[in-house]
Amino acid sequence: EGLPVRPGTARERVVLLAALVIGTVLVAQLFIHLDWLKIAWSPWANAYIFVGSAVATFGMSRRLTDFWLVWILVDLVGVPLALKSGLYVSAAVYGIFFVMVVIGFRDWHRESRARIERSPRREVVHST
Repeated sequence: EGLPVRPGTARERVVLLAALVIGTVLVAQLFIHLDWLKIAWSPWANAYIFVGSAVATFGMSRRLTDFWLVWILVDLVGVPLALKSGLYVSAAVYGIFFVMVVIGFRDWHRESRARIERSPRREVVHST
């Protein structure tokens, strides 16, 4: 059966968020220092897209519904960055990804909720 689709725990969310923030800072610094090579425009946005994509992929491998939210934010950064850079086809691709991600999030969220509703509930014993 594999891993069930589920929301992340508080600890998993903190770890993913920390990886996203720390990774973005480190990669942005690398992009800034390599600016003389003209590798990346907007180093912070590019760093976020790079790290966000890696964090979202990891979350997806754990079947956490939360990873879809990271993808949504990646696409929301990717579309304007691509447009600003004149990369109209890339902007269109990010726009298509955005629609796919919203649909994926909706479907995984429904699956997660249905699994929780199907799971056996523990009865609470009240002592009087």
